[in-house]
Amino acid sequence: MNINDVSVELSTGERRVTYDGITGLRYWRAGVPDAPVLLFLSGGGHLARIAYGVDGIDQTQFLDHWLAREGWSVLALSYPTDHPAVGAPLPEITLVEWARWVARATADVLDENPARGVFAALWSMAGRSCNALNAAFRECGQELAAVISLAAMPPLDGLMNVTPGGEPLTSGNLWAIGPSDRGPDNLWVREFLADLAAQSERDGVTIVPEQRYLQDFLCNTPIMLRGTPQRIRNGHPEWDRAAAISDTRSDELDAYPLAAAITPTAPEDGRHVLMDAVSWSFVCAQAIRARWQAAGQPTTRWPDLVKLALQSRARLQREIPGNHFFFVGSAGAAATTAAIVALSKELRELSDEIDRLLVG
Repeated sequence: MNINDVSVELSTGERRVTYDGITGLRYWRAGVPDAPVLLFLSGGGHLARIAYGVDGIDQTQFLDHWLAREGWSVLALSYPTDHPAVGAPLPEITLVEWARWVARATADVLDENPARGVFAALWSMAGRSCNALNAAFRECGQELAAVISLAAMPPLDGLMNVTPGGEPLTSGNLWAIGPSDRGPDNLWVREFLADLAAQSERDGVTIVPEQRYLQDFLCNTPIMLRGTPQRIRNGHPEWDRAAAISDTRSDELDAYPLAAAITPTAPEDGRHVLMDAVSWSFVCAQAIRARWQAAGQPTTRWPDLVKLALQSRARLQREIPGNHFFFVGSAGAAATTAAIVALSKELRELSDEIDRLLVG
């Protein structure tokens, strides 16, 4: 399909963007000058529309609406897929390549709208990119202020579940979730629909009509963005744990960013409820350690730095009632926005406190 096919209608604020032969879908809404930018990266099987919606659906059901009320800008990026909104699948794209694309897209936006802190909100699978993303920003001469997990899985080896035998692939070697592969027998789609229905029931309103969700939000996904040993090389599936570790940069301890976590509460998303606060606290601790080492390992205020690192877990975690889609629906989106704003302030204060301790 021609990616410039005018018969494929994009929603307000969307634009297909290509860098170095990689095409993704960009949504950009500029907020108040000098206000922060929320960079949203989506999880498996979903366009980034899950953060901002599409034309014809109540915008109050999505994060973008509530962030706009806070003055924040939103940059939401969808990975290469065969979904008609993108129409440029790249089944062999790696996390490192995707992170560099994201950094380039962010740099272009900031060239036009300079000087704002960028906080990356990573949902689900997108958490696997946090180290690669932090490194890619540095390569571009940018600074990623921090990442905020939305029920996301960090890039630690062995955390991601893999279906026995591997995730199902389309004939084009994409992780089969949609749009043409979203049949009732697809386990992932059944779980997504159940979770979205539960969020709708909690809100007392249909957040997204099922057919619109299947058509406009779900997409087949490049499998290597999951950061697992399931890989595609030269058109053929293979398993390579070492390649997955290298791609997620989980073994590059200086690549970890400052991080916070917003966690759901429902047992249906139990692994995130139980694990995320601890997992992302580890990520943040690695970032603090890296800054200490880069400063020459000063010890003048060592006890204060240790105390700060220990306190960071409590400071940098929030809970929102709901399941894996807790940030969707007006109540969840409003609460998640409030948590993002609060955590961004905590992360900035933490960063400033680290700097003061390291020079003190």
